[in-house]
Amino acid sequence: MNLTFQALSKSYRDKLIFSEISGTIPEGERIGLVGSNGVGKTTLAKILAGKEIPDQGQINFKSSGKIAFLEQLEDFSTKSTVYNDVFQAAGGLKEEASFALMRMGLGEELWQRKAHSLSGGEKTKLSLCKVMVQNFDLLILDEPTNHLDLQSLGVLEEYLLSLDKPALVISHDRFFLDRIATTIWELTEQRDKMIFAPAFELINKQPAERLPKHLIGVRDFTKSYGERVVFQDLTLDLLRGDRIAIIGPNGAGKSTLLQAIAGIEEADGTISTSPQVKLGYLPQELDHLHPEHTILEEVVAGDLAQARQLLASLMFRGELVEKKISALSMGEKARVAFAKLILSDANVLLLDEPTNYLDIISREKIEDVLDQFQGSIIFVSHDRYSIRRLATKIAVAKERSFKLYRGGYDYYLEKSREETGTVDFGQLKAEINRLECQLAFLGGRLSTCFEEEKEQLDREFKSAALKLKAYREKLERGK
Repeated sequence: MNLTFQALSKSYRDKLIFSEISGTIPEGERIGLVGSNGVGKTTLAKILAGKEIPDQGQINFKSSGKIAFLEQLEDFSTKSTVYNDVFQAAGGLKEEASFALMRMGLGEELWQRKAHSLSGGEKTKLSLCKVMVQNFDLLILDEPTNHLDLQSLGVLEEYLLSLDKPALVISHDRFFLDRIATTIWELTEQRDKMIFAPAFELINKQPAERLPKHLIGVRDFTKSYGERVVFQDLTLDLLRGDRIAIIGPNGAGKSTLLQAIAGIEEADGTISTSPQVKLGYLPQELDHLHPEHTILEEVVAGDLAQARQLLASLMFRGELVEKKISALSMGEKARVAFAKLILSDANVLLLDEPTNYLDIISREKIEDVLDQFQGSIIFVSHDRYSIRRLATKIAVAKERSFKLYRGGYDYYLEKSREETGTVDFGQLKAEINRLECQLAFLGGRLSTCFEEEKEQLDREFKSAALKLKAYREKLERGK
């Protein structure tokens, strides 16, 4: 069943969001919708789902057709339980509700919990369950991967790949889109392309060589919520130069640990921090931003020129810095929060899902900044691109503790497969394909790059070529 829309236009408070947008969602297509934060992707999705009305234009979809819509941040009732939410969405079908909950990793111990009390990832899982149990003719998902752990991302990918109905999916998760999308739409602003100055030097005001080797030590860390034990006698060390990615299932306590290190959450055990450490903490929910402040007012902590330079590098230029926080999209708020963190002069960063809500361009810009950061980082993430690029160590939440892998994301994947005695041929083939694409890209860059770029590109090319050779040999051995 096709949905077509013609000449859609929408404004808010005299500000034009988009104009004269037309398109068709054909039967069987899975369309990935990408674009800069604030460009109107969520607004378009809500209009197509019938949640908002366009100022102009028309939508054609048969009157009996049903559209299932997953909004980005569902506001759960304080009275409703996890199970009842899905049971009602399933039309009272117990087996459907139970299967969906178990499939998304929401075990029976959570079914009687109040929905609003869940973690960010658990809330996303619950919203997805409510969609999966519905009968629909078109599925529209707004940022369905936000906060999801890697296992749940796999379940969502499998669900969408098996779906026989058309889908429109807003996402900035590059691995996810590579897997599920049959078509990509990009929503763009009709204006000249802007060039943003780098601001890497602003994040390195506290040189790393001034820091001691041992920065943070966590010992005998134990945390419970009622009878539910999240951590038991956890030990973790952050050393100078570490970039530790914390991964694991939703509800495993990843955010709780960051909050405890930041001094926000109380727990048993000891957390020792070197006196030379200045912590910078980026929370998941972004509710620390003042809604009535302008962007500039929110981030400026001293040098106005530096603040403007940094904001420009994060795509806030000119009059945009005078926008109020309350008028920003979630992705724009995330960029503001990151700018505020950079300008705090922190030399150790605690980042709770820093790429959530960000469009692909913004993710890459923030990854660029973090890659240049000379301090140490502990970050919670489910963004596989970011983890692969940034992490020097991987801490996997399991069995009320962490297992630390002293290497990057590829090292972790290799070691975890060795531990289970299995070879993930699908993942191996995907890695080979990724490396082949990377080598083609780097080969093209090497033929056209400036002389000063050639040495770095040549190193990257040789490293990717060696990995590709090793992966191909492993694939042959496993056949």
